[in-house]
Amino acid sequence: WLIDPYQQENSGNLSIETGNVSNEQRITEITSRFEAILQLAADISGLVFWVGDASLTEAALYDHFRRLNQIEVPKSSSESNESANSGGYELVTFRHADANVMAQVLPSLDASQLSRLFGSCRQIFFKPEPDWSKSAMRMVRPDDLPEPPGGPLRWTHQTICAIEGMRFNWLTTRTMKYLHKVADQRVRGISDEMLRTD
Repeated sequence: WLIDPYQQENSGNLSIETGNVSNEQRITEITSRFEAILQLAADISGLVFWVGDASLTEAALYDHFRRLNQIEVPKSSSESNESANSGGYELVTFRHADANVMAQVLPSLDASQLSRLFGSCRQIFFKPEPDWSKSAMRMVRPDDLPEPPGGPLRWTHQTICAIEGMRFNWLTTRTMKYLHKVADQRVRGISDEMLRTD
């Protein structure tokens, strides 16, 4: 995880002058540190970094991740799970340390779900596989999020549909790339839009 030094101004152990630093400068500095880490990691994908202030200690982050390890999703109508709770939801493992998963999940969550996901973190940086994003991605915690709800993070049917839509687009793009690679002469005259609909 990364600590935002400008959020530590009251901790008494930081020598950074914070009075004249704009939010844009803070974000630029945090982004540059993240990009430096990515350069050190070379071509490694799958990195996820959680950014917070001085209150985001290792213990606090550990507790937050433990609560995120299992989430509630709507039970499938075709199966029954003994671990499912009585509200029509079941607990499943959430791979929050997988950048490819985060690339699909973060854009699919509503404000209440984002509030539960972020907890006290301020930003999440992640670098998914190139199929999911050509560059590293970042989500800043919106200022107007509601208080996080109690209990595990819960996905709704709308959440699942949004994630499935992203996966379908990803699979379609991969299939198109494959067709251009192995059968380029057959698909050369067909627009990408037409390939997506056929």
